[in-house]
Amino acid sequence: MNYNKILIKLSFLILGAILLAVGCEKKEEDKAKIPELKTELVSEITFNAAVSGGVIISEGGAEITSKGVLWSEDIAPTIEQNIGMTDAGGGPEVFKSNLTGLKPKTVYFLRAYAKNAAGVGYGDQFNFITLEAKPPVATFTSDVVTGVVPLLVQFTDLSTENPNQWLWEFGDGTTSDIQNPSHIYQIAGTFDVKLTAKNPAGSNQTTESYFIIVKPLGNAPVAEFTALPRQGAAPLTVDFIDQTSNNPTIWKWSFGDGASNTERNPTFTYQTPGNYTVKLEVKNDFGEDVVVKDNYITVNPGGTAPVADFSGTPTSGKSPLVVSFTDLSTNTPTTWLWNFGDGSSSTEKNPSYTYQNPGTYTVNLKAKNEFGENVAVKSNYITVSPGGTAPVADFSGTPRSGNSPLVVSFTDLSTNTPTTWLWSFGDGVGSQQKNPSHTYQQAGTYTVKLEAKNEYGEDVAVKNNYITVSPAGVAPVANFSGTPLSGNSPLTVSFTDLSTNSPTNWLWTFGDGTHSQQKNPSHTYQQAGTYNVSLTVGNSFGNNVLIKQNYIVVNQTQYKWLSYDNGTNYTGVGLIDGGEWDVAIRFASSQLQQYNGWKILSVRFFPKEYNVGYAIEGFIGSNPSPGSPVFYKAVNNPSINSWNEVSLNQPYTINANTDLWVGYFIYNQPAGTWPAGADSGPAVVGYGDMVNNGDGWVSLSASDLDYNWNIQVRISNAKGESRLISIDKDKKPPINKNQSKGLSSKK
Repeated sequence: MNYNKILIKLSFLILGAILLAVGCEKKEEDKAKIPELKTELVSEITFNAAVSGGVIISEGGAEITSKGVLWSEDIAPTIEQNIGMTDAGGGPEVFKSNLTGLKPKTVYFLRAYAKNAAGVGYGDQFNFITLEAKPPVATFTSDVVTGVVPLLVQFTDLSTENPNQWLWEFGDGTTSDIQNPSHIYQIAGTFDVKLTAKNPAGSNQTTESYFIIVKPLGNAPVAEFTALPRQGAAPLTVDFIDQTSNNPTIWKWSFGDGASNTERNPTFTYQTPGNYTVKLEVKNDFGEDVVVKDNYITVNPGGTAPVADFSGTPTSGKSPLVVSFTDLSTNTPTTWLWNFGDGSSSTEKNPSYTYQNPGTYTVNLKAKNEFGENVAVKSNYITVSPGGTAPVADFSGTPRSGNSPLVVSFTDLSTNTPTTWLWSFGDGVGSQQKNPSHTYQQAGTYTVKLEAKNEYGEDVAVKNNYITVSPAGVAPVANFSGTPLSGNSPLTVSFTDLSTNSPTNWLWTFGDGTHSQQKNPSHTYQQAGTYNVSLTVGNSFGNNVLIKQNYIVVNQTQYKWLSYDNGTNYTGVGLIDGGEWDVAIRFASSQLQQYNGWKILSVRFFPKEYNVGYAIEGFIGSNPSPGSPVFYKAVNNPSINSWNEVSLNQPYTINANTDLWVGYFIYNQPAGTWPAGADSGPAVVGYGDMVNNGDGWVSLSASDLDYNWNIQVRISNAKGESRLISIDKDKKPPINKNQSKGLSSKK
């Protein structure tokens, strides 16, 4: 046999099979298409993180090798840009990704991606804004707060503002840095628990004093009881007496007629004849026990005893708390015995009682007539809070440094309403005023102490080396002026420093939470109101402050809406093939003469579709070719099928010498959608219905659509005046004859 020929034939067969497989594989690759996918909405947005993902609609005929989410501060992020990106692995599954390392208060553009042999496919784009970074507010809880040694406690972090670091101090010398730790207390005692929570914006801590109580081991109770009387006519009132050993702390009685009680030695009235089995369950920290006595109570037929009931008003408040009790018992009781829970009692039908001490009180009413008696018990029915809280002393002084003689104004910042004050200024002088002013005559460093008192207690605040007095010099004397002192919002005021003695630094406080360190600043008040203005000036010899009360008065500016639509939505308009385009309403220069110098504050529009990008924009210039946008603002997650009002980042001043165009840019519009809201017409042609799909601005009438856009412009003038623009719809101006391509509407 010729083995060489056989081997040669086998080699050719193997080579042919390999070439055939490679060809098939290449043919399959040639058929592959880029994957199609959908981006999931952004959720769980914080100041530095968010969550999004995607859904694979089509794998494109080839295996998906990687997928994830891209994000950037620029529109339409791609893999090639090597920016924010996650990798959720291959395969066609729905995926979620965590976006990390984000900047606070920043606008991001985001979309999902998927990759196969044919290339990279991208989902629809969303934008979102991260939250402002705030320090956490630490707080926590635990599953238990007391028990016997060894006590296992599960702690749970409840801190807000997304902390990412934790430090637990359990009070027994041990710590933990995980978010929700469990801890075993090995010795008996009472323990404070402290939690410090941190995030990139700062840290906060809280301490719960005497939070965990660990008791030593002991013996479980042994249940036993007796009762008197054990038989009699209905209604039969029975006193039950606990005889349990080993110090139970919890009792639960079951009287055999469906009723129960948690007192140690309850009194219970049986209303119906019969034989009753009584059960007592007892517990303490070391265990529990049960005793059952069958047919223990025998009730014979009798008369109709009262059924006790009552109400009290109020049931909570601060001491001394006066409560009016009202008897609600049925079956005509003739005598009453009230037990108010603090050792006091009354035999009146409807007594009024004053609780002097804070606490929680259980109230009993025993109602009785000739046929028997009944007791109503309302546990923890009255809650009395402390009548007041001792002050927490605190204060400030201004200025804290300067040349002698230095006059310092001290301000009491104590909480809980102190009624007396005792100041020690550190130079042997004191004061009993609430907010004293004191002059330091000698150079030096002084410790200041404040003792604050009220009827509930006292507190002391000591600030060491708080006041520094330098040798004498000439400090400045603050003075200033502002103009104008009143007007409508937004009101811009120019402030001028008039201080003497050559100040070298300035601190202005404008009364609306803003400040400036310029010598002669200009400030714009955005909100109506009356504002105090202060100026602090300083030089090497000291500081001085001047406060002018109610110095600036800002009135509420009146507004006016400019529009062509009738105020209601009738339809939506869109590009048939989708894409990017603009809509706008136009005001001719002649229409704007009476509004020259007015300001555009905001724009309202009526979006109709989800998963479409919107951005407010404005232009100036002649029809049909206005210039570049004079204002532009992206709209994040607008409300669909409703009016959305978008405030401009800065008000835009109307120039009546040229035409004004106001509208919005639509991008990422899918085919077969109608994102732009419009009214029912008829259109103010060339004004209320302008559109630009890339071929220049034209009227909707060029596409046989007779609508006005749902766009309204909010304007205001400096005097707060407002007037209506009257548009004569019967005098339609000539329109541009260029044809708008590919527009359709949906009712």
